[in-house]
Amino acid sequence: ATGAYELVELPAGMIDGGAFVGAAARELAEELGVTFSEGDLIDLTASLPGNDHEIYFSPGLLDEKARFYLAQITVSPDELTKFQGKATGLLEEGEQIKLWVVLVSEVQKHTRDGKTFIALYLYNHWQRRNG
Repeated sequence: ATGAYELVELPAGMIDGGAFVGAAARELAEELGVTFSEGDLIDLTASLPGNDHEIYFSPGLLDEKARFYLAQITVSPDELTKFQGKATGLLEEGEQIKLWVVLVSEVQKHTRDGKTFIALYLYNHWQRRNG
């Protein structure tokens, strides 16, 4: 939607029915080529106030809302290298995704995506609570 082909962002997608966590697992499979079950995902928004634990990007203007999930896997250095530059996404949906492997501590140097900044904040908050 931005017209910026080289925009660095986290895997994300729309929900066409079903639950946020199911959509998150589906997007990870489509965009990373890694399969997670819903039970593998950690809900980073679970500690937010309110009953729905959802983040509203522009309340009063849009009804767009999101939840953020953490997926963790252990891979060897060789496996990690195979992710770098890998082309993924669903071509029939116009997705042309090129994977980037970036250290969490350097994410802010590579993006202008608001969702990614929110995810980084929630991840750091989760890290402080869970060590």
